Amino acid sequence: MRSLLLPVPPKINDLESSPSSISVRENNNASLVCKAEGTPDPTIRWRREDKKPIIIKRRKKEGKKGTKAGV
Repeated sequence: MRSLLLPVPPKINDLESSPSSISVRENNNASLVCKAEGTPDPTIRWRREDKKPIIIKRRKKEGKKGTKAGV
């Protein structure tokens, strides 16, 4: 028996994702969420309109395992 895996274009779930455009004051944090599905699993990349790099500062939350990304 053989199987064929057909690609399925990514579908973004807008109800569970961040708006496509947000503004944040300098030195403040932003949290971005993108929920997408497809075959193969989509790769999600964030970018700024001005093409400048997005700086991610990671800090550990006290009392919990894991890290939180602040942008």
